[in-house]
Amino acid sequence: PPATTQQQQPLLFQMPDPYVDCSKIYTQPQTSSGLDYRKVFVAVCDFTALERDELTVRRGDLVYIEQPSAGNDWWYGELLDPNASCRVGGAGFIPSSFSSAAFELVS
Repeated sequence: PPATTQQQQPLLFQMPDPYVDCSKIYTQPQTSSGLDYRKVFVAVCDFTALERDELTVRRGDLVYIEQPSAGNDWWYGELLDPNASCRVGGAGFIPSSFSSAAFELVS
């Protein structure tokens, strides 16, 4: 009989790379535009919105989260430009596990 092969199903999302350091070091807690660096997060993997109130992000996108809370599975955020200097339009919910703090504040 001919050999059967099973096709693998594609992953719905890409797992984060544990060896990528997404943090940058800044000494001021706010940008010149008033954004609080402590609320800037980076997407560690792609997420495609399935609902109208969700935000599609790609790995490396910067997102401003107004109220990051460890107890919430979903955070509401706004996309930022690559320099984290201003909001660029898109807003919605993303899974909190798909993001990590983008900046480390040093004193």
